[in-house]
Amino acid sequence: MYCAVLILVFNTQHVFRAVITDDVLRLALFDGCPLVNRLLYHHFHANLLHLLLNMWCFLSCVLFVRVRAGHIALAFLIASATPPLYTGATPIIGLSGVCYALLGIISRYAVNKKQYHFSVLLTILCPALLSWLGVIGGLANGVHLWSYTTAAAISSISVLLKKRRDNTQ
Repeated sequence: MYCAVLILVFNTQHVFRAVITDDVLRLALFDGCPLVNRLLYHHFHANLLHLLLNMWCFLSCVLFVRVRAGHIALAFLIASATPPLYTGATPIIGLSGVCYALLGIISRYAVNKKQYHFSVLLTILCPALLSWLGVIGGLANGVHLWSYTTAAAISSISVLLKKRRDNTQ
């Protein structure tokens, strides 16, 4: 069901024409890009649908969960620090790395953590499979996976350290 929804969503891209110029691609994230690209690529999007999906996820995290400015800064840093292994030579733009990092950070608040992690990883793996099959293209699956798993690990370690500190007091 989820894959079918994704196919429908991504097949509507002909309505939202991509406006990626050479100037935007020069500021994209790719293997060997300058530091300034790592700090700016989050602010560019392929098309209106890409922007709307990223903003929906970002605002959902910020408005419905206890996300503070420090969480957003950490998510930005995690997405900006994506190693070249996860980026490749194809230029990447968009806020989704930051969104997946936020989803990893807020995983500490999930009531059913297994279900939460499974659901988020499904949103990474299902599009990756569709991309691999050639149904959709242009997804930054490596950035999504890096951002989510790194942020979830940092969040889990933070929770463990807080519990340890509380137990010693």
